[in-house]
Amino acid sequence: MSGLVGQSSHRSNTSAAESDVPSPRKARWSQSSLESLFYDLNKPGVQVKRAHQWTVEESCNEFVGARRSKHTIVSWGNAIFVFGGDDGRKMLNDLLRFDLLDNSWGRVVTKHHPPAPRYHHSAVVFGDSMFIFGGYTGDLNSPAILRNLNDLFEFRFTTSQWIEWDENGPVSFPSPLHVSTSTSFWQQQVVVGGVGFGGGAGNQLQQQQQIQQLQQQLQQQQQFQAAPAHAQAHDAHGGSGTSHRPPVRSAHGAAVYDSKMWIFAGYDGNKRLNDMWMIPLDSGNPDVAIKWTEVQQSGAHPPTCCNFPVAVLGDSMFVFSGQSGAHITNHLFQFRFPERRWMRVITQQLLPGTCPPPARRYGHSMVAHEKNNMLYVFGGCTADNLSQDLHCFDLQTCSWSVIPAASGSQVPIGRVFHSATVVGDAMYVFGGTGADNTRHADMYRFQFDTHPRSSLQDDFLHLLQRGELFDVFFLVGGKDGKEAQRIGAHSAILSARSSVLRARILQASEKLRAEKGDTVATEVSEAAVEQDGVEQPLVEVSMPDFTADVFRIALVFMYSDRLVPSSHTLGTHLNTSEMGLLMDVYKLATELRLALLERLTASLIEGSVDRSNVIFALKCAHVHNLAFAKEFCLRYVTKEANYREIVMSPAFESLDRPLMVEIIRRQQASSGSSRAPSPDSADISPSHSTGPAHCGTLVTDLKQLLESNPDCAFFDMIVACGEVSLPAHRAVLAARSGFFAALFRNSVPGLNQVDGAIGDIMLTKSVLKALLRFIYYDDVSMQPELALYLFSAPHYFSFSNSRLQSFCRESLETSISAANVLAVLESADKIKAYEMKRHALSIISAEFPRVVRLDALRQLEKPLLLDILEALGEMHF
Repeated sequence: MSGLVGQSSHRSNTSAAESDVPSPRKARWSQSSLESLFYDLNKPGVQVKRAHQWTVEESCNEFVGARRSKHTIVSWGNAIFVFGGDDGRKMLNDLLRFDLLDNSWGRVVTKHHPPAPRYHHSAVVFGDSMFIFGGYTGDLNSPAILRNLNDLFEFRFTTSQWIEWDENGPVSFPSPLHVSTSTSFWQQQVVVGGVGFGGGAGNQLQQQQQIQQLQQQLQQQQQFQAAPAHAQAHDAHGGSGTSHRPPVRSAHGAAVYDSKMWIFAGYDGNKRLNDMWMIPLDSGNPDVAIKWTEVQQSGAHPPTCCNFPVAVLGDSMFVFSGQSGAHITNHLFQFRFPERRWMRVITQQLLPGTCPPPARRYGHSMVAHEKNNMLYVFGGCTADNLSQDLHCFDLQTCSWSVIPAASGSQVPIGRVFHSATVVGDAMYVFGGTGADNTRHADMYRFQFDTHPRSSLQDDFLHLLQRGELFDVFFLVGGKDGKEAQRIGAHSAILSARSSVLRARILQASEKLRAEKGDTVATEVSEAAVEQDGVEQPLVEVSMPDFTADVFRIALVFMYSDRLVPSSHTLGTHLNTSEMGLLMDVYKLATELRLALLERLTASLIEGSVDRSNVIFALKCAHVHNLAFAKEFCLRYVTKEANYREIVMSPAFESLDRPLMVEIIRRQQASSGSSRAPSPDSADISPSHSTGPAHCGTLVTDLKQLLESNPDCAFFDMIVACGEVSLPAHRAVLAARSGFFAALFRNSVPGLNQVDGAIGDIMLTKSVLKALLRFIYYDDVSMQPELALYLFSAPHYFSFSNSRLQSFCRESLETSISAANVLAVLESADKIKAYEMKRHALSIISAEFPRVVRLDALRQLEKPLLLDILEALGEMHF
């Protein structure tokens, strides 16, 4: 690094986003945004919710509502509504309301007859109404009269009215009454007398007519309930020609999409289901026909199941696990509403450091948080216990993770048959059954992570796509008389991702040095040419054994940890040409020793194999000598459920004789002994004969790149701030900072030092290191005194988003204590953050008996000590 001397840079009067031509300037830095951040900190009663923090809300008092499980909860306005369930002795049909503003519970006084007491029903919200469908009803002490339902009720929040729907939508009811007495029948209420909203007494004749109508409805319903289950189902399907409803069911899933309620799967009293029905909910629209319609589903269906949750995100509904008998899985299924097609999302353990899918379970909850594009699974009954873990599925990375609770959290105990809903940026969990079959009435709140998502992968991928600052080129292909394609890249990034590429780049650089004497490898000579206005370096690496398409897929992965063949992503069916392409990518990954890319391609290949393409996949695996893929395909073909259809297909006839013989011998051996092992459960992981492969992610590799030896050949830049200087990489700085990208794009040759100060604030070495850690691998862990310095860095350096600023805010709002307040005071004084300084002084005054014992107090400069004395005087006098 000592040889890196030359021109330094300074910032212009406009940000990189405003100008592509940086020029010397006095740095612009506004304190207004930083000062406004702390405006609320001095307000009494301000409670900051940390990301991933669990808190206990007010429990429901038994005088308001019983402890319960198998209920539903929904959110509307500033409240959460709980309906039904059971308390261990009887089924319930009360409606409870939890006020989010004053943290209190109440029982809702409703008008008209409510649904029958029930549990394992479903509830959704559309507009200003809640819709209740199906469930299980009857007397828990009399199993003979327990039965499933297929009725639909609407509760209108604005009027507190219950309205039953028939096949044509809402049915009419008596006018709402302020005061009434009621006589209870089996599942109905007959309203007698009372005072109407108009203020006059109810008309007696009209009331008698209403009573007769309700009694007739009651008699019809009792006759329906007395019929056998198969007769109910027949009638529910319209067998009589008078009605068309879904079969009766409980423990099903329900969702709202496109102004319709969608019902999926469940249990009908005899068997588990996996059918789907929908009904429009916009009853006020005269152009909409209100009727139940069975949905014709396609794709890879979930097994018949019950006691599972569903969650809607975008145009998709997701189903995870549940009770499916011998077919129970921990697979995540996605239903695309527009195409009405199911697919199983491939969620195998792909990335080091991430966890596998949650264990299979039932009675759990799952919610979607649209802002961060994630699903959250909590609780449920696994094979071992009642879970209290919170699992998260990231739809952007297709990966599961376990969410650790923030410090100071009050985590719910393990439970099953609870319910959860989302309000804003929080999830609320209520009730459920715990150990010893006890019911709960507690409410918990979980704060979602609302920080902007990391842009690390996108930033490096955009650098590659911009085609800027390439310092190495690969000559790809060129066999069989074809011309090799020249593909540019950045040596620092590739050397961090692949030890094989690192060795080849260094070898090419040494060869260039030998040819040109002591000239550095990246120096541009007279023989260099311009391509798209960019001077081309001379370092070239030959890759003749692979096509340009294959190498570009691997290149995209090394810049982003993403495998994007064509327009497809993980979990999408691949056609035969794309499968052949992926096998070439797998072969390249093994050569470059990129174990993570191997695992990604292997998972995508295995997940895309089906009866229609397995023969083609087997041929490709045989030609490419990919043992793992060949073994997987052979086991898939010889599986009992697949064998006959595959061997009778025309594709099987095109197989070479040796492969045919191998398939027949395997099938005979498996049928003559034990059952053939399943391709999903067998250990057919790719093996490596060339030694251990590198399995790092973009984050871990860039972290290692930053922390590598400063004398490393790939360091080509110095970030300086006063007397502090740290080595860096031009490509990394340009990928993450709009300012640095513009600076390098327009700089003169020889620039190898840039200014790391934020305006006129000179950063210490620890702050500069924290800044580089964020730039390289998105590290956002920092102490409040560092957060003060870095709060304005995203705007100043033109980062892609405000993620760093968001974490600085959280650190400053939640992490200041008596132990570190003196460091915060010093930092606030240095950067002239006066509101933050006043906040620190207020903490010192309140916690002075603890602060006075700190050694750091004796090391403060005299002006700050006087500020503390003044603050103490104002507080006590």
